[in-house]
Amino acid sequence: MIHWPLRAFAIVLVISVTGGPRAEDSPAPPASQPARTQPRPAEAILKDFRATEIPPFDTSNTDDTGYIRKYVQQRDKLLEQRHALAAELYQSHPDHPEVPALLLDTWQERAPRNGEEVLKESAEYLRAHPDSPKKAEVLFVRAAATFYSTRDRDKTLAAAEEFIAAAPGDDRGAMLLATVADQTRDPGEAAKLRRRIAEQFPTSASARLAQGHDRQADAVGKPFSLAFTDAISGRQVSVEKLRGKVVVIDFWATWCGPCVAEMPKMKELYARFKPRGVEFIGVSLDQPESEDGLKHLTQFVAKNEIPWPQYYQGKGWDSDFSSSWGIDSIPRVFLIDADGKLSSTEARGQLEKLIPDLLAKRDGKPAKPE
Repeated sequence: MIHWPLRAFAIVLVISVTGGPRAEDSPAPPASQPARTQPRPAEAILKDFRATEIPPFDTSNTDDTGYIRKYVQQRDKLLEQRHALAAELYQSHPDHPEVPALLLDTWQERAPRNGEEVLKESAEYLRAHPDSPKKAEVLFVRAAATFYSTRDRDKTLAAAEEFIAAAPGDDRGAMLLATVADQTRDPGEAAKLRRRIAEQFPTSASARLAQGHDRQADAVGKPFSLAFTDAISGRQVSVEKLRGKVVVIDFWATWCGPCVAEMPKMKELYARFKPRGVEFIGVSLDQPESEDGLKHLTQFVAKNEIPWPQYYQGKGWDSDFSSSWGIDSIPRVFLIDADGKLSSTEARGQLEKLIPDLLAKRDGKPAKPE
């Protein structure tokens, strides 16, 4: 399963900061920064930095391994260049107003692969600037780097708490706690963290997801409601009108590699079980229409000949329906029984067993292995 507890970092870590460090307190630059006898002008460094902008990933190529490999290589090379340039500016012009922004940008970019280095460099920065007005921003980047660099739940919780103490009203604290909850093996402790999110950050997206997690646990065995307009055909679809059939609800997106990889198997299952009274519904977490999310969905469905209806929510991870069910990782599969009740919220990888069981239950017959 592709897990996205840190997905929001890609959005909220786009940090815009001002103000700079003091020259006498500047920590040593990263080792990748080459020594210079004469510092270059700040504008020359900034010009090179802006020229190394990371190109966007073409989501239409999620199944092209050659493209993905080439993109990752290009991205990693540019990330190292940006890191070296940020360090160069910090070393040679430590009081330049764009220094903090460049440092935070490069720490953000490198956290997934170089978390330990980011933690070391950001710690040096905080030691040099304990009263920095951007301390909370640095602590948030440090929390992200901690999540990426360790599986130690106590360390990730401590990093989250440090940020929350510095910025108690910031909803990013809720996101950090939600990520800790995802790491927590004890269901009771995870539930406690989610309750805290709902109480301390009631208007946050993470609070809605936390409530969705609780909803999943409570909803099994109860009627499941979903009605929408199929993004492909334009026809109206309602789970309530599918009573008597077993319904598979597949939360997915065209940009999700595991979702795409599993689509052939899903098509095979659909072809096998549809004649016996099984329907599939796709719930898309693709990006907004303004970002070509609907275009990517319709093109993918046509190219791959996916026959079942698609609920295009239009808000990516912030979509109302999926968020209300606490969906923070995809692919995710729900299963609805013939009475229209939610049977499972963890049906991914188990459909070959669970579907026949529900069909046998509907028909009043003992389940038979497929």
